[in-house]
Amino acid sequence: MGHKKTKIVLDADVIIHFIEAGNFSLLPDIFPEYEYIVLDVVYNEVSKNSKTRDLIDNYLRYFSKLRKETFSPKGESMKEYFSLQRRLGKGESACMIYCRDNQDVLGSSNLRDIKEYCSQNSINS
Repeated sequence: MGHKKTKIVLDADVIIHFIEAGNFSLLPDIFPEYEYIVLDVVYNEVSKNSKTRDLIDNYLRYFSKLRKETFSPKGESMKEYFSLQRRLGKGESACMIYCRDNQDVLGSSNLRDIKEYCSQNSINS
C-alpha cells in the first residue's frame, strides 16, 4: 500500500485573501510538495460571490494539485463538527475535523480561533 500524501485543507479566509491579492495562482507553488483541498462546505461559503466561484472553478478544472472534496463526517466526528460550529463557522469547523481525522494540514489565517483546538488535536496549521 502506498504512502498517503499529506494535503493542505484550505479554509475560506486563505482562499479569499489570496484571491483579493490577485495571487491565488501562486498558492500551489508555496508548498509544491502538497496537494490542496477545498472542502465542499468551504466551496459553498466562498461561492456566494460569483466571481470567486468562477475563479475557483477554473482552478479546480486546470490545476491538478487543487481539488474539491466532500466533507462527510461520521459518528463522533459529526458530533464534534456540530460542537465546533457553536463558536466557529461551518467551513472552519469542517476543515479542522477533516484535518484531525486525516492527519492533514489546515490552511487558515484565523490562528486566534483555531490555535487551541489544533494544538489539542495534533493538527498542523
